[in-house]
Amino acid sequence: MEPMTVGSNSPTTQTVLRQCPAFTTEGKACSAQPQATSPYCFWHDPEKETDRKLAVTKGGLSGRPRPMPVDTPNPDLRSPRDVIELMQNTTGAVLRGELSPQLANSAAYNATVALKAMEIEISDRLEKLERNLKSQPKKVMR
Repeated sequence: MEPMTVGSNSPTTQTVLRQCPAFTTEGKACSAQPQATSPYCFWHDPEKETDRKLAVTKGGLSGRPRPMPVDTPNPDLRSPRDVIELMQNTTGAVLRGELSPQLANSAAYNATVALKAMEIEISDRLEKLERNLKSQPKKVMR
């Protein structure tokens, strides 16, 4: 809290700490330091209601990930090379501050799902090839 000197420069001068006179929603005395131009802190000053609303809105919006523009094309995730390219582009966008880490994490998760789907597809194709190979008559080599 900001100290305030009361009295003259005599030996009996006291230092008083200024405190906001308002009460919290729990009914406790506000422990915040008042503003220089008001007896109230920023959160209890009746003249700062508009500023408070703007501060709350700005604070609430600052934690939200910035979405990609609506005209951003969907990434092609049909091959592992496509996934690698997406992750390279995504990493670069995060490092340049063009994409939030939250959205990058979402893209990485979706890329992982796409890779897993490709893995299952390849496994199914391999099983089918093995079955076809086993069902063919064996050729005798001379």
